[in-house]
Amino acid sequence: MAPHHIKGGFSFRYRRFALGSNVSWYPDTPRNNQYQFRREYTSIALNFDYKLSQRTSLFVIGKNITNEVEVEAQVTP
Repeated sequence: MAPHHIKGGFSFRYRRFALGSNVSWYPDTPRNNQYQFRREYTSIALNFDYKLSQRTSLFVIGKNITNEVEVEAQVTP
């Protein structure tokens, strides 16, 4: 069973503009067998939103903006 992870974020809206950020932290996670696991890592995302009208908006999302790599590790028995 994989361990829990933690996520959080915030958003700010001013008139038609909105800006937000999310952070996700993942601990060391076991893989298919007892010798493989994914190393701990943190991922940061940013989003921007512009409201065009009451029913439509234009948005951009950038995930993993720090370009942190998910590292697979293996220990020897």
